[in-house]
Amino acid sequence: MEGVPDMNKQKGNMIFAATLIALIIWLISAMISEALVDPVALKKSVYKIDVPDHEAGAQVPAQKEGPEPIDAFMEEADAIKGKSLMRQCMQCHSFEKGGPHKIGPNLWGVYGSSIGAKEGYTYSSGSKKLADQKWTDENLNHFLYKPRAFMPGTKMAYVGLKRAKDRANIIAYLKTLV
Repeated sequence: MEGVPDMNKQKGNMIFAATLIALIIWLISAMISEALVDPVALKKSVYKIDVPDHEAGAQVPAQKEGPEPIDAFMEEADAIKGKSLMRQCMQCHSFEKGGPHKIGPNLWGVYGSSIGAKEGYTYSSGSKKLADQKWTDENLNHFLYKPRAFMPGTKMAYVGLKRAKDRANIIAYLKTLV
């Protein structure tokens, strides 16, 4: 039994040594990383945070309404990329001539047609309110940007596309479905 206290003492020494070695490694790593990385103080903040001064009566800047105009993007639009982007729409829409309506209407021939005018599809109240308009570049741009903002009351749950280039590519693809 005389060897038992020596084992506990030896085990304690090993734990102390391991802790000491870990601290030394941490200290050396910190010194090396400080020597390798020389931080540069910025002259001005990278992120500008606009805080409106309501007490001083300052005007809050107006938020940009709607998407940017699509005309410039349409010049370089790629229908093949648009078709690829439309894959996410295939769950709710069909694209072939004479194809069936799904949750949403068949999109064959939709470009240039009246909004909410596909035979055999029951449109939402939002679509019916816009029946006097046609699916043009600009209307599709607004609809694809934020469907619910362009057409309040739409059944479409899709939140929209933020990138104008993607919207232009989809519009270019829809133009091919004639």
